Amino acid sequence: MKKGIILVKMELTSPSCPLPEVIISRVKKVIIELEGVDFVTVQIESNRRWSPDMMTEEGRRMLDNIQ
Repeated sequence: MKKGIILVKMELTSPSCPLPEVIISRVKKVIIELEGVDFVTVQIESNRRWSPDMMTEEGRRMLDNIQ
């Protein structure tokens, strides 16, 4: 973070995901609420194909709690 500016780069699980605008909006909404954050940009990266192997252990635990 530089002077309250956040850049989030993320990948969708599928190139045909119908909800990128919704995901971007929700990510921005959560991050802008954090103390010291003044501006948020979210970029969808499409260079790589996402796979479950890319998840962190914390991400796997969170997904397990949803199911």
